Amino acid sequence: MKENLILLHGALGSQVQLVELNAILSEEFNVHLLDFSGHGGQPPDIAFSSDLFVRDTLQYMDRHQLHIAH
Repeated sequence: MKENLILLHGALGSQVQLVELNAILSEEFNVHLLDFSGHGGQPPDIAFSSDLFVRDTLQYMDRHQLHIAH
């Protein structure tokens, strides 16, 4: 069974930048991509912070029932 892998984009980025990497890694992993709040065309709802991006990641994991991921 493949392990879960969440690819996180950098500042001013979006998940679109990771599509090619997703294609490569999906042979070995269940790859997940997400856009942080205020990225990928989403309007920011609060000021950017590390805490916000952690919240985004944990919410993504909850929505997709990912109990563990790299």
